Amino acid sequence: MLNPRLSNNLFAVISTMLLFACLLFSASIHAQKVKDHGPWEEYIYTEKANRLGLITMIGVDFMPSKFDAFERLLGEHNTDLINNTDGNLNIEMALTYRNFFAGIAYGFGEVNDHKHDELKIDFRTTQFGLQAGYNLVDGSRLLLGPRFGLKWNRFRLLNYDKDRRIDLEEYIKQRDLDLRLNQATGFAGLNIALKLYDNNLLGTDYWAIGMYGGYNFKLHDLPLMYSRGNRLMGNYKIGMSDFSFGFYFAWVLD
Repeated sequence: MLNPRLSNNLFAVISTMLLFACLLFSASIHAQKVKDHGPWEEYIYTEKANRLGLITMIGVDFMPSKFDAFERLLGEHNTDLINNTDGNLNIEMALTYRNFFAGIAYGFGEVNDHKHDELKIDFRTTQFGLQAGYNLVDGSRLLLGPRFGLKWNRFRLLNYDKDRRIDLEEYIKQRDLDLRLNQATGFAGLNIALKLYDNNLLGTDYWAIGMYGGYNFKLHDLPLMYSRGNRLMGNYKIGMSDFSFGFYFAWVLD
């Protein structure tokens, strides 16, 4: 039987891809034709028509985070694992108008340590985001411009007994750990992508390979901390890098 967390992630991916396939099937937008006025024309800004477009992106988002402030409470066996969890699989859908774009993003990741003598450790991350930007350069081959974002980052740490079956009295004495941390962040940076027209299996106007990077910052100093049923209090901070970046593949109806 699939792990419930894995099932939810697979459902999110499959649902997004099915939605995109339906949009492709019903789309009647054709690729913009770019006239050849010289060897550099394909890299230079071109005026867009007054119509909406659609971008779907799949990639990896990196936001290095450290949880050293929690080591005294959680122990090295937990912080050593979660300090090495920086990347999430990311799915994004955005609408475009002229050279503006804005959309939503969903990211997730999970790491496990089941080699500990007594415990199984699971650490799960989930991101919900809003993204926006403007393509200062939009040629037939190159995209370049600023990118901005807001993210709601959810971290969940689980510790539970390694044995499948345990005595009730033992469970009451050593209950499972279920710690949930929530941190809102902002992003301001630069996006660059290379447009490609060949080998486009989805039949969109074009597809692209891109990357972005820039300044990452917290919107509040202390994370919001919860257990399964309680709000937890404490002066414990998540250490976050000032730099965040990502890589992606995109399919565009323009």
